[in-house]
Amino acid sequence: MDQHYMQIIQDLSDKVNATNAQREHQGINQEQTMGVVAPQDIIYGCPKFIPMNYQPPPLNDAAPPNVKKTD
Repeated sequence: MDQHYMQIIQDLSDKVNATNAQREHQGINQEQTMGVVAPQDIIYGCPKFIPMNYQPPPLNDAAPPNVKKTD
């Protein structure tokens, strides 16, 4: 059973090595660097806060007077 797992691992390793060799042969580099300007545009393009206009719901007429107190 251990021999079977070792064979599976070896097969997968061979496939990974073949894929890496194929990428090197084709000259494909999947890493893409982001320029300095792009992150700054992302960071400074968003406002630091969005103003909110909060309007509390109207008080219920059945509420006790100490709840209706708004000072």
